[in-house]
Amino acid sequence: YRDLVLSPPVLPVCANLTVSVVLENTGPRDGEEVVQLYLRWEQSSVPVPRWQLVAFRRVAVLAGRETKLSFQVLAEQRAVWAQDWRLEPGTFTLFAGGQQPGQRVRVPSEVLSARFGVTGAARPLRGC
Repeated sequence: YRDLVLSPPVLPVCANLTVSVVLENTGPRDGEEVVQLYLRWEQSSVPVPRWQLVAFRRVAVLAGRETKLSFQVLAEQRAVWAQDWRLEPGTFTLFAGGQQPGQRVRVPSEVLSARFGVTGAARPLRGC
C-alpha cells in the first residue's frame, strides 16, 4: 500500500470525503486483496467505536503490477448517536490496508493512515 490521499483534507461537516490509495503486488504471483478503510474519531461528544469499517473492496492485482483505488466516505458514516444521528466537527483518522489497524498477523500487511479535519457546527444528520 502507498500513496494514501484524502480529499479534501479539511471538509465541512456535511461533506463527503474522497479517498485514494495505491495497491502494489510486489510478489511473483498474481494475487487478490481485500482493501479495507477504517475510520477513527479522535474526539467525540459521545462514546464511539475504537474504529469503524467504512469501505472495502476485493481487487485482483497481477504480479509486479499496481492499481489505484478510489472510495467515497459519506458524511453519514461519521455520524454519532446522541439522542439522534449527528455530525460533529473534529479530527478523524482514516486507515487503509488489508486488515484492521493494529491487528497482529503472521503475514505482514501494511496499514496506512492519514488525518483529516471536519469544520462547522455540529448538526443533525437529517439537516445535511
